[in-house]
Amino acid sequence: SKLSKSSIIIHTKEAHSISDYCVDDYRAAIHFYFKEFLTFLNSRHNSSELIVHYRQGSGGFAIHPGQKIPRQMSIESVINVIENISSESMARIVSIRLFTDSPRETFRYIPIQSQLHLWKDMPGFDGKTVVNESSGVEKHLFPIAERKNLLFAVDREIDAFQMITAMARAEILIISRSSLSYVGGLFNSSGTVFYPNGFWHTKLKRWRVYD
Repeated sequence: SKLSKSSIIIHTKEAHSISDYCVDDYRAAIHFYFKEFLTFLNSRHNSSELIVHYRQGSGGFAIHPGQKIPRQMSIESVINVIENISSESMARIVSIRLFTDSPRETFRYIPIQSQLHLWKDMPGFDGKTVVNESSGVEKHLFPIAERKNLLFAVDREIDAFQMITAMARAEILIISRSSLSYVGGLFNSSGTVFYPNGFWHTKLKRWRVYD
């Protein structure tokens, strides 16, 4: 407060309203709560990874209730980003790492009777069964890594905090329409971050937009 010359902590139930309002000062705004984590990140150099976060949801470019566009981006758009990264930037990359919720194979899940109402109006739910489609994203990215002589890794079950830490330290980060990789991008202070066009959260000025 400029009047009382004292610090004021504002608590909010809608965290995104804060991050979207002061997106360029996000690290400073949350320093009070994540001091040790930010100190850790600042003490480490960026890793030599190109990280792709591919958020799919139920698949099929489904649009969830309350949203106007799907979270899922086309695999072609991600490939186009990678193929157009300068050779100078790629020279610092040792591996491509994929974080995704897309299953290896399409699977079907039958909720118990008492929980059917929870799935109402959700994409992939036909009233009895939930279908989660596989995009096969790793099958598209592995040949690129192989051609560029890079290591390739897929993580589906990694801890969310470990994932954010890895994204925050990535030399190159391709985020999806997801709060998870968005936060990872906000924490990434020196890497190159690619931001999906149409995402509903505010982008940093230095981020590059992809379609």
